[in-house]
Amino acid sequence: MQVQIKNNQKSPKLLDKIVDEIDLYFTDQTIKPLGKTQCPPALYQASAYVRHSGNQGARIQYLRYFDQLTNLPNRKYFMEEIRKITGLAKLEPLLLAVILIDVDRFKFINDSMGIATGDHCLKIIGARILSSLSKNDFIARIDSDQFAVLLKGVSNTRDLEGICERIHEQIKEVIIVKNHRIFATVTIGAVFALPACNQAEEWIRDAGVALGRARQEGVPMLVCDDAMREYTLQRIRMETELNDALPKEQFTFFYQPIVCLTTKKIRGFEALIRWKHPDKGIVGPNKFIPLAEKSGLIRQLGYWCLEQACRDFLPFLSHPQGSHITLNVNVSSIQLDDPDFVTRVSSIIDKVTFPANRLKLELTESVLLRDPESARIILDQLTQMGISICLDDFGTGYSSLSYLTHFDIDVIKIDRSFVVALSYNQESNTRLIRSIINLGKTLGMSVVVEGLETEEQYQKLKEFGCDFGQGFLFAKPAVLDTFFSKEHLFY
Repeated sequence: MQVQIKNNQKSPKLLDKIVDEIDLYFTDQTIKPLGKTQCPPALYQASAYVRHSGNQGARIQYLRYFDQLTNLPNRKYFMEEIRKITGLAKLEPLLLAVILIDVDRFKFINDSMGIATGDHCLKIIGARILSSLSKNDFIARIDSDQFAVLLKGVSNTRDLEGICERIHEQIKEVIIVKNHRIFATVTIGAVFALPACNQAEEWIRDAGVALGRARQEGVPMLVCDDAMREYTLQRIRMETELNDALPKEQFTFFYQPIVCLTTKKIRGFEALIRWKHPDKGIVGPNKFIPLAEKSGLIRQLGYWCLEQACRDFLPFLSHPQGSHITLNVNVSSIQLDDPDFVTRVSSIIDKVTFPANRLKLELTESVLLRDPESARIILDQLTQMGISICLDDFGTGYSSLSYLTHFDIDVIKIDRSFVVALSYNQESNTRLIRSIINLGKTLGMSVVVEGLETEEQYQKLKEFGCDFGQGFLFAKPAVLDTFFSKEHLFY
């Protein structure tokens, strides 16, 4: 039994008081108030569902279909309501929309203020959402910190966005719980529910797609469209295929040389992973590494990359031209979260019999800033093994002198965006690159510039005193045999 309410836009403070003071129950479909004080007229404008009943059958129904914390319908009830409305839509046109409302940082509220405070916030947020809706709309709590609403009669995107904005306005008012002042916010994903799409799960999925994209883009609300839906479906398919790619041996490496700018001779290689997709062909890392990091596959893939690159490179260390050549392998920030990371790296190079002093691990600035002290300990242990550390994409993050001196870094790799800027002959860009190169030399670090593509860029960076370069000017990534068959390329 659901109790629907007329929308009179009660203030958040009044709703909070109702949540604090009122409890309701039903007998024979009649709502009766229970509370410490005289029930205000606004009671019948607020959300109220069965909690206590002398009717055992009614109590069972309540437990089956309602959330006991907020007294709102639960996920089961919500899905059944969608299916019912879908059936009606086949008989007469209905304008429907589904919205998902996710409470931002709810885990932080629970962890910092306690579960009881978090629960009270959810009750208040549920009541505030309901007060923003019309009498025909249907609200449910479908997950720990997520609410869903079925809107009936919404006709266009502007109306839908207006409702979502109203929800945001209601929720953003301060919540006071036991002298705690809590400012809650939500992220909303919405979708127009088409009768042709008769699966309730698909409506929830599409609203979830919009919610996820809104979080990625840092916006409060998005409406799912065909492009967003197709992008997400492709992403899901790719994640599934990615999990199969490692056991099916679909990954390979191309190698790009790192060249001395003074002599134009190769001094090292960066191992660049590629996915040999059975349908899409060669897929670059920017397409699948973020998926691997999100799914957790990156740890397994990262260790495989290190071992395979070392195996690929090992025979070339004994090449007549390979005595000074080093191997660079990229490491994800998630890999450093593994408490056994250093042990695993040591085990791999011992297993392959790869000399540690010929290996360089590339890390981005963000890795060092997530947990600086842990990162410092890990880098110190790697350095003691003889492994060199490269700071990749330097200048794109939170570059600072403090962490350059705090961490044991051997090489700075200047991001390609700075090199592109050289072509515009802007004095500020020129001074900045000069400063980075001088900084590296002052701290005893080698400097590598990425993305070199023109002779003009090369000449300028050579003039600035940069040590090494990497880019299409010298060579595109290729298999190692391509380079070692040309001995004149090396020292």
